[in-house]
Amino acid sequence: MNIEILGDRVKKARKHAGLTQIQLAKKVKTSQGAISDIENGRNKDSSSLYDISKVTGVSADWLLKGQGEMLPTEPEKELAKILEAGTVSTDDGSDDLISIPIYDLYFCCGDGNGSCEFENIKGYRKLPPDFFKDRNIRPEDFKLICAINDSNHPYIKDGDEVGIVVTDKEVKDGEFYAILLDGDRMIKQIFREAGGSYRLTSFNKAYPDKVVTPEHSQSLIIAGRQVYRAG
Repeated sequence: MNIEILGDRVKKARKHAGLTQIQLAKKVKTSQGAISDIENGRNKDSSSLYDISKVTGVSADWLLKGQGEMLPTEPEKELAKILEAGTVSTDDGSDDLISIPIYDLYFCCGDGNGSCEFENIKGYRKLPPDFFKDRNIRPEDFKLICAINDSNHPYIKDGDEVGIVVTDKEVKDGEFYAILLDGDRMIKQIFREAGGSYRLTSFNKAYPDKVVTPEHSQSLIIAGRQVYRAG
């Protein structure tokens, strides 16, 4: 990641939102010095970038990776609205579990189609605090969605709950991600290819790979990296 270019994008996003460095720092719960360091290329830590994109109203892909337009597209707005609609709460019982919403939001494991509809939160799954501590993720960044289709069988089965980290959008070679591709919701394993392309692969090899070239990178939106699944 080019830190100088990243710093310019953070400054542009901050000014777009009409915020000073101090105001932005308060909203994302960091220091003014940390914001200044990012804008001036002295800070390589990207942990607060997703929060900055939300606060300033810019596209996370644009801010983190310099891809696409500064302002989010309609599919990005729709996805953000759905994934951020629920709440995370600590269970009142003595077991001190954390309740995570299970969204009635379906991601195809195959080619994606119009049948991938969403409605509301359909329930909750309770997870121990150590689940999040061991994975170094915040409960509020963890979302449970539903998988349909068998293209990732048996790794992810039809009807499985899939947990994604919505702040983890930087592609790690060979990891599974919930994505939008031309507006279709999918769960795919992603590999980096030469020349900046991405290969989208299904665990079930009966389904052909898809390749997204740099020229068509705007058609690919990363919703989050998969870190959990349950049948």
